[in-house]
Amino acid sequence: MSGWGITYAGMDRAFEKHGRKPFRDRAAHMRAVRHEINAAGYRHIQAHHDQAGNCIYCGESGRCPGVHAEIEISRVMAGQVTP
Repeated sequence: MSGWGITYAGMDRAFEKHGRKPFRDRAAHMRAVRHEINAAGYRHIQAHHDQAGNCIYCGESGRCPGVHAEIEISRVMAGQVTP
């Protein structure tokens, strides 16, 4: 089971509110996802990437939204769910 339901839901809501059009740039997308995670009542944490460019939390590079819900990171790090 993936542990990223809150983050993915935030990405979906941000995309819907943006009219399902591409965002101007990656930073605009990250701000929109961050806003949706916070609006859902969760704290966000900035993504961190390894030397290969993959997010240390979700393992993605290009598909990582740049922020994740803190509770999801806690669950993944505790081994309760897989990234």
